Amino acid sequence: MTKLKSSMKSLMLRSAFKVSLVNVAASIAIAFTGTAALVIQAQAQVTTAHLVGTVVTAEKQPAVNVLVTVTHVPSGTVKVVRTNAKGVFNAMGLRVGGPYSISVKSGLGNAKVGNIFLGIGNASNVNITLEATTFEEIVVTGSPTTNKIQMGTSISIGADAIAGIPTASREIYDLVQVDPLVSIDPENKNAISIGGMNNRFNSVTIDGVKQNDDFGLNNGGFPTQRSPISLDVIQRIDINVAPFDVQYNGFLGGNINIVTKSGTNNFHGSTFFDYRSASLTGKKLDGNDVGLNFNEKIYGGMLSGPVIKDKLFFTVGFEELKSTKPIETGPQGSVFANKVPGVTQADLDLIRSISKTKYNFDPGTLTDLNNINEKDRKIFAKIDWNINENNRAQFTYQYDKGNVLNPQNTSVSRRHIALPSQWYNKTEILKSYSLGIFSDWTENFSTEVRVSRKTVTTRQESLKGNKFAQMQINLPTGAVVYIGPDRYRHANKLNNSTWQIKVKGTYYLGDHEITGGFERETLDVFNLFVNDSRGIYTFNSIADFNNRDAASLSYKNAYTNNANDGAARFKYNVNSLYLQDRWTVNDNLTMLGGVRYDWYTTGSTPKFNQNFMNRNGFKNNTTLNGSHVVMPRFAFNYLAGDRTTIRGGIGKFSGGSPNVWVSNTYTNDGVTIVSTRAKNISNVDGFVIPKAVQDALVQGNGSANYMDPNFKIPSVWKFNIAVQHDFDLGETMGDNYIVTAEVLYAKPKNSATWIDAGLVQTGKAMDGRPIYALKTGGKDDLGVTNTDGGSSTVFALSLKKKFENGVDFNVSYAYTDSKDVNPGTSSTATSNYGKYATFDIQHPTAAISNYEVRNRIVAQLNYRKEFFKDLESRFGLLFIAQSGRGFSYTFNGSWGKRPFGDSQSGRDRQLFYVPNNGAEVGLNAADWTKLNSFIKSSGLDKYRGKIAPRNAFNSRTRGNPGLTLNSLRKFRDYLKGTGVS
Repeated sequence: MTKLKSSMKSLMLRSAFKVSLVNVAASIAIAFTGTAALVIQAQAQVTTAHLVGTVVTAEKQPAVNVLVTVTHVPSGTVKVVRTNAKGVFNAMGLRVGGPYSISVKSGLGNAKVGNIFLGIGNASNVNITLEATTFEEIVVTGSPTTNKIQMGTSISIGADAIAGIPTASREIYDLVQVDPLVSIDPENKNAISIGGMNNRFNSVTIDGVKQNDDFGLNNGGFPTQRSPISLDVIQRIDINVAPFDVQYNGFLGGNINIVTKSGTNNFHGSTFFDYRSASLTGKKLDGNDVGLNFNEKIYGGMLSGPVIKDKLFFTVGFEELKSTKPIETGPQGSVFANKVPGVTQADLDLIRSISKTKYNFDPGTLTDLNNINEKDRKIFAKIDWNINENNRAQFTYQYDKGNVLNPQNTSVSRRHIALPSQWYNKTEILKSYSLGIFSDWTENFSTEVRVSRKTVTTRQESLKGNKFAQMQINLPTGAVVYIGPDRYRHANKLNNSTWQIKVKGTYYLGDHEITGGFERETLDVFNLFVNDSRGIYTFNSIADFNNRDAASLSYKNAYTNNANDGAARFKYNVNSLYLQDRWTVNDNLTMLGGVRYDWYTTGSTPKFNQNFMNRNGFKNNTTLNGSHVVMPRFAFNYLAGDRTTIRGGIGKFSGGSPNVWVSNTYTNDGVTIVSTRAKNISNVDGFVIPKAVQDALVQGNGSANYMDPNFKIPSVWKFNIAVQHDFDLGETMGDNYIVTAEVLYAKPKNSATWIDAGLVQTGKAMDGRPIYALKTGGKDDLGVTNTDGGSSTVFALSLKKKFENGVDFNVSYAYTDSKDVNPGTSSTATSNYGKYATFDIQHPTAAISNYEVRNRIVAQLNYRKEFFKDLESRFGLLFIAQSGRGFSYTFNGSWGKRPFGDSQSGRDRQLFYVPNNGAEVGLNAADWTKLNSFIKSSGLDKYRGKIAPRNAFNSRTRGNPGLTLNSLRKFRDYLKGTGVS
């Protein structure tokens, strides 16, 4: 949804009908916002529960060698285990959730414990005391709830908690934002950042299948345009920031691990319907009439139950969205909320008329966009089979198809507007299959085997087709109108498929739980991306457009002039071995130690470019084949008293970086795809590139993307320490106020950054920044390499309490200090090289991260009550307040001029030097007065005589220095000392 639709959440009309629950949720979200890793990874994360218990006799002696029966009550699933010499039992591979019951029947006594609920991964602990009585009397001993032996930084959100979180959009980010370490960026497709790190560095797993965006084009982080699964089928979500179990990997930021609901011996179901439309919105904005035309419907449900009681169970879910997108931006004099200066409806009508009559191409009208539908359909199916007492199987199927309508080249601030031919539909189809088998071979040895496959098909289709060129018509007002398919849709297709295999074994040896395993992931990618292959024409006026006289033509294609020859296909294998020991030292201390080893293999190599080799002295076709990373982990959980727990750990993690960064070297080899420019083109056709321009493409004559021959796998060291205490505030205030304080420190190692191999330093500007130029025979060959700068520190504090009257609350706060060298905000090497602020384009230094949210507060309040028998009503309140994101002050750059030698200066990314006086930078008195006033009002004055750092400012408004463009360029060029205008 667009920003406008997101702001209308409070107006949404929601009707939910559930079999046993009426859920009434209210949401308040207040955000104070500012203006402003590189490989596939095997990551079949933990999907089952783990129960550890101790059985003692009435005399408090270990109950040795007694049988313990663990039963998942809703499904009748039974697991029988035996205690060891210390009376300890372990039950692995259990269903998540509950309730569970545990029964012991022996010559030493009998016991039964019930109402136990289990989470994902972290072992839960329960203590049982036997009584000398007949089992038929049902003795309930021990604690009906369990203590989770947590190690590392993570939170769990169970199905019951999910039901109490307001979810106006029905998206996963609505749920995970309750973690204070998670921030959502609504200006970036609701990207999820964890622990102040890049949203592309996360992983999402559903029932053990990786569901993050494997290729790396979606800022939201999913392989689909929206959440890939309906919230109604989710049993539990774990947000893992630093989980030190060696089974977790494939992320530098965090892991969102989702386990879906399983069927039981009783039928359960739900249905829902959400609706919003333009009729539920206001009619005016800032006193002006606003014309909106949209509506949205989301409906669906789930059903689960038995096929064969105690044996075979099913869960199915369905969700569908149908929506039209509101058009917010139009020309001057229109009814649209945002109006582009310098463009009238008459301008657009004239340009369309010329296009139809002179070029035989209809670029459409803005009203056409009201009839474009966005759809999203989610289908889910799951089978659970209790094969016998020692074996359990699970099969999951998942399908999602959705599209999003995307505007291009439309901006009020830049005075750009595009007719519908520039817009495109992005559609993705996800299919996922997963089979897991859980087996107990002996009383001490169990295994888990999982095989899964996922395919994603991505299409980006221009609304009026992609056979025409992109045309840019400059108006005398300085505004620009665009028609034709936008440059990045000229040839754009993507398919990727993933196979995942996991084999894990667990052996119990006394107090030690030894886990070992092997994982393998194979990613197969087909990527066709040849921008500008239909050409980009620039016209200096509508008259020139009418006369078919273009000022310039930019053209890029395979040297054969057939874009399909520029497609890249590559395959990677990631292999993982791990070994771990979880040692129960005593009743108060549990320790975890292990190591994970990942190595990479591929038979796919980019095409060798001899010209690249000649001009740079190294090859362009380095791959990750043979790369490896060793990841040691250590953690502990110590019960320091009846009410205090201390936990922590240290470990190394890798992965989570988008594979599109790898794809760049296959797609842009400098041999296959090359480019050229021409000026003063007459008789422009729009459908056919002039023969002379086509003939100018020469094989092997283009710039290339490459991987540093010494490139190492990016990773991050994470350290965590936490203290949890349970307070008793007396009879008036009550007991069980749980306070947790923790620190998380992350230090990246071998982070990815990009440099231009074609540049050499030729001098320094007067403010100290280096000046670069292309070396003799050089080209802008952009490559990914490593850097070790940056770090992040997070302090978190939380308080939670559950009252007997149905009220519970949770308040948490996080302070984040995050720095990085290159934020890696995009998918192409060009964008990652150019889309961040810096003063040294070849040797950037660490600065405040784009993803840092310095302060974040989350407060939840839930109330539940049965106003009618067996019909529970709930009220949920969610409050979020957070600091804005940082922004930078930079020089206004220009394309083609290469100030400071920067080929990407048109992105306005050269950091601003704050002068002491006007004479220092060659400004006249009038311009200096304007600039100096702005320096004082903006806070830049504390950096006088220095270059203002990246993201050092945080505010709702950026301000405007009031300098003309020419004055800014004069200032900038004075620093360089070249006088380029």
